[in-house]
Amino acid sequence: MNNSLQNITNDSSNNRTNETIVSWVTWLDISFRLFSTCVFIVYFSLVALNQNMRKLNLFYVHHANFVSFIYVLTFLFYWDKSEPAFSDPSVKDALCHLNEISWIILKFLRSYSVFLIAFYRFLAVYYDSMFKKMNSSNVYIVMPVICLWICAAGLAFAIKYAFQTSYNPSFCTDGYSPYMNQIINYIIASGVLTIAVPCVLVFTFYYLISIKLRNNSINLSRDSSKKKRSESSKTLLNRQLLAINICYIVNFLI
Repeated sequence: MNNSLQNITNDSSNNRTNETIVSWVTWLDISFRLFSTCVFIVYFSLVALNQNMRKLNLFYVHHANFVSFIYVLTFLFYWDKSEPAFSDPSVKDALCHLNEISWIILKFLRSYSVFLIAFYRFLAVYYDSMFKKMNSSNVYIVMPVICLWICAAGLAFAIKYAFQTSYNPSFCTDGYSPYMNQIINYIIASGVLTIAVPCVLVFTFYYLISIKLRNNSINLSRDSSKKKRSESSKTLLNRQLLAINICYIVNFLI
């Protein structure tokens, strides 16, 4: 009898501890997302007010931030509930399917938006003429973003139907299945496509950029002092942009 009471007491204590942990984690998660939302609002306010931040060569950086902003706002949709609060099951099911696809698309977009920034900088360093031509028209700048959204949507539907997954009852997230092996396969595949591949590509591009900049620095030492100052300024600018974009890698891929 005493043992049974002791077990009940221990179970009750464990339940309270688990509830406390869950509530703290939920509070931290909401606080972080609210903070991120405020940061993005301030960021885009500065972009709207500062003409220098609206330059064409920063378009891909703004796009990457915009995608992350949507990602955070999607989470905030589930402020005090883990699923859409609709009495009609068909409406709830349709909205969860839409959210499921949105999660996948946004994951692809967040990763490959950083890749697009890296590729843009790669062109600036290695293919100056192509870089200038790309910046000569808004169409040339916007087209890669349009292609990125189309590819993200195509990959999202392909990976969903390849693994026959559905939405998770909690937050309507992607990758849910009643079979554990399907969930594991989905996590591995989506992880490779949304994290591993873009990470390898991004770091490859920046490694090549760093090599080029180092070689430029060596070549500058053999030129005249006037040309050296001019090229050194350009190299310094590229290095500063390189540092900024590496920060974006950490920000978007964590």
